[in-house]
Amino acid sequence: ARFLTGQTKSALGDRDAAIREWRAALALQPNHTKLMAALAVEYAKGGYYRDAAAVAKRALALKPEDANFHFLAIKACQDAQDAEGPALAARAVEKFPASARANFEHAWFLQRAGKSAESVVYLKKATLAVA
Repeated sequence: ARFLTGQTKSALGDRDAAIREWRAALALQPNHTKLMAALAVEYAKGGYYRDAAAVAKRALALKPEDANFHFLAIKACQDAQDAEGPALAARAVEKFPASARANFEHAWFLQRAGKSAESVVYLKKATLAVA
């Protein structure tokens, strides 16, 4: 019920109320990854980047085989400037080497770290994966 109430509050644009409902729902079902994903997105929309990264990484730990949870955690870490972001992106590209998104995200972190030549390799892979 709290999950659905949170969805309704979010749809109505009441972010803080949605977050409160989803936090309460997560307290009742601490391993509900769909709920964690919704909460991470809502946190990010509200500018609560560290909270988004924390909950996204928690969801990823529960579903490490799901590419979407990798990308959610990576994006949340980018927004939060979380130090775990580069390692998450490297793991994603190892786990999903044919994924354009995984290659792009890894390249993004490499570029930010000043590793342009290495970044180009992954950007090319990302481009080829899309083509």
